Amino acid sequence: MNIDKWSKKLPELLEQYHSALPFPHIVIDDFLPANEADNLLLQFPASAEDEGWIHYKHFNENKHGLNEVDKLPAHVLGLINFMHSPPAIRFLEQLTGIPHLIADETLEGAGIHLSGRGGYLNMHADFSTHPQFNYLQRKINIIRYLNKGWDSEYRGDLELWDANMQRCEKKIAPLFNRLVVFNTTNISYHGFPEPLLCPIGETRKSIALYYYNKTEANSRIQSTNYKTRPGDGLKALPNWIDNKLLYGYTYLKRVAGLNDKFASKLLNI
Repeated sequence: MNIDKWSKKLPELLEQYHSALPFPHIVIDDFLPANEADNLLLQFPASAEDEGWIHYKHFNENKHGLNEVDKLPAHVLGLINFMHSPPAIRFLEQLTGIPHLIADETLEGAGIHLSGRGGYLNMHADFSTHPQFNYLQRKINIIRYLNKGWDSEYRGDLELWDANMQRCEKKIAPLFNRLVVFNTTNISYHGFPEPLLCPIGETRKSIALYYYNKTEANSRIQSTNYKTRPGDGLKALPNWIDNKLLYGYTYLKRVAGLNDKFASKLLNI
């Protein structure tokens, strides 16, 4: 990938990023050369049935993830390695204005994400402290979408909501070869909360990567914080319970070394 091409466009991209609402973000189409994007799609798993997949299934989430390096397709791993390289990190630092970014080599919560018909991810602000390394503070998310021919009737738009969770400020369709970058804070609420209506066998495909800053060790647990939308009504109570359970699980990940594979097996029984 020619990072110089995009570096030359930084003045324009910077203005878009920092003026975006409801929080700093940018949508970049055709970020990868067409042939490389096609290769990624060709190698993208058709289902989440093979060993190694994590099944995120609870009240607020229904999707699948794969983050084991030795099980990732070659082109996906190549993209991740590039996006973790010094030139790519330098580009992201310049774009976001956040210095000293550190790529998460553990791919905690990141990697390949796949959702079939009925899949969803409720509105939330992401965990901000790395579950394994409490001196790492999460700063930005990047998401690459690989969905050719995705129809708007399938749903699946990435929704960005305001800090008070009163309204959706922006919807981003998960289109092929589209890159989304945004700041990670305790009010950067995002998700795709409406269950997917894509045909059986079709999936919403994405690759997610997270970047951190090194800070002083933080003993506070900062797990993913799910939010209900106006009109969600009776969902408020199970959402609150789910958040409490998630906080407890995040605590156990830190102090007892639990991982998402273990929880996945329990949730997918």
